Amino acid sequence: MHVILTNDDGVDSPGLSALREAMIAEGISVTVVAPDGNRSARGHSITCREPLLVHRLTDVDDANPVYSCTGMPADCARVGILAAGLWSRPDAVVSGINIGINLGDDLVYSGTFHAAGEAALLGIPAVAFSQQPEVGGAPFIGHYVHDYHHSVYAARLVAALGTSTVPDRALLNVNLPHVATPGHTAALVEPGRRYISAPIEPELLDEDTWRLCPFDTTDYPEPRYDDSPDIDFGAVVAGRVSVSAFRASGCIDAEVRAWALALTEVAGLVAD
Repeated sequence: MHVILTNDDGVDSPGLSALREAMIAEGISVTVVAPDGNRSARGHSITCREPLLVHRLTDVDDANPVYSCTGMPADCARVGILAAGLWSRPDAVVSGINIGINLGDDLVYSGTFHAAGEAALLGIPAVAFSQQPEVGGAPFIGHYVHDYHHSVYAARLVAALGTSTVPDRALLNVNLPHVATPGHTAALVEPGRRYISAPIEPELLDEDTWRLCPFDTTDYPEPRYDDSPDIDFGAVVAGRVSVSAFRASGCIDAEVRAWALALTEVAGLVAD
């Protein structure tokens, strides 16, 4: 099985490195094509009307090469699939492990999720992985410590993906809890919602200019979120692996849900 691995945190991300090593240990051939810097929260943005540069890192083994790319996460997925002659066409595209969760509304912004979405649009099976921070909960704002010790379970899910019959244009969004329930159980869940309503305070710089920080500020309150057990937020907060299934077309149907459930069972994650 040959996998293109990408992300939105950049080619040097510890989450990407942990997942790469775990997949190699699982016997998966891995080619990294990841942004040359942080491209978090770029959604499905793509690069138009200018070329992309792809650079091979020389301090890694040739069997599982690593390339940086000047584009967005979705660009990296597209290049990984369609770049003729640089590497073989992948069996799947994997994105992550993201530094932080991608739940509910986060998916609208997430470069991690939309890299997988680009692959699914092109007909390649795809999965996006994200990691809950050590503080727990479902933080939206701020910077926290993350641990990627569950990357082994992510790799098992990817291996199961390689043996499954994947519905057309299907993809998974998977969030790994920091502290998992016994047996590392998975929950097949719907995306939830964050309730964002706090005002953004403008700072006057001069008579006609204001400075605003709508995201990533320490004084902006964390929004509340759905936490019922059948929602992705509730699953991760309860210590379960959150699995949500999609089609790149945007619809979710019984075929995709059944595939996602079977996949988690093959990977050894007891899902419900």
